[in-house]
Parts: sequence; structure tokens; C-alpha cells
Amino acid sequence: VKIIHSRPWTAEDRANLTQQLHSQGLDVDTSNPRIHKARGEGQASMDLVPFAADYYPQGFHAGYPRNGFKHNTEARLAVKELKLRAAEHGRKIRGYSAEQAVLKAQQQHKHADFRDLRAHAEAALSLGC
Repeated sequence: VKIIHSRPWTAEDRANLTQQLHSQGLDVDTSNPRIHKARGEGQASMDLVPFAADYYPQGFHAGYPRNGFKHNTEARLAVKELKLRAAEHGRKIRGYSAEQAVLKAQQQHKHADFRDLRAHAEAALSLGC
């Protein structure tokens, strides 16, 4: 499970999560500095990974949520708008590239609406539409 937060996690956040998981009666394995492995009694384990943390080694990227569009109307609309504008200007853009650019824009601009997300993604992809 990726933990999305408005700022990178700190070592203090990591310690707080460990404490909270223990208080819920879960066994917690923190041997990997990037992942919490939480396991309840007789249950499968769950990996918890902050999207961004200041204690990650340089170059580590947790990746985007597995389905970042399922309950994300603004991102879905931004991708549609981005692809439509690119097509109107005779530019082809792959769906995956558009999706990744929009998700990255959404991480950087938390409360942006779909038009702003589209504009940020468009700039990042150097489409010039």
C-alpha cells in the first residue's frame, strides 16, 4: 500500500507509524528502511510504503498508486483533456505518457483542478498546445 502525503515523510513519521501499528496489535517488520511489513495474528502481511520520504536513498521512487484513476475524477478528466488538446494540434501522445504526467502533476499540485493538471502535464511533456 502506498501512503500518499502532502510532504515527504520523516524518520519521526516512520516511528509514529510503527508505534500506531503496534498499538493495533500488529507485528511490524521494519528491517527494510523503506517498507513497514505489518501482519496481524494469522493474517497475510501488508507492505506500507510512503510515496516520498526524506530518509529514502537518492534515486528511490516508490511509484504511483496502482490504479491512480479509479476514484480520481480530476486526473481522468485531465488525461482526456490533454489527449484531446494534443490531437487538436496534430500531436500524438501515448495514453501511458499522459497518465504518468498527470499523476506527477497531481503530486506536485495537490488541489489543482483538471484544467490546471492538464496544463502542468502539457508543460512537462513539452507539447506546446
